[in-house]
Amino acid sequence: MLLKWEQVADAIAQALQGATAAMRRWVSSPSYKSAIAALVQARHQSGKTQREVAAAIGKPPSFVAKVETGERRLDFVEFIVLARALGQDPAILLGDIAEQLGGRVDI
Repeated sequence: MLLKWEQVADAIAQALQGATAAMRRWVSSPSYKSAIAALVQARHQSGKTQREVAAAIGKPPSFVAKVETGERRLDFVEFIVLARALGQDPAILLGDIAEQLGGRVDI
């Protein structure tokens, strides 16, 4: 039996939507959101724009925007690079974030 194009398109859309939701579950974690909010706050305190930070790390502005909106996950090496671009000591910034999270860390 042949499927109609609309049925195939619907099936693909549903599969992609489910995969996207599964891939982004970590973004909805309150702990992750708090950590990124602290990074955004550090950028604001530095007086730098997303564009300026991106130029400093050799990435397009969309990289910084996607990290800040949770569309892109930040790994620990990128965290170090971003913290330094903001004029922050990565260890101190990470310590501040850990302190803000307290015992309620979730993943």
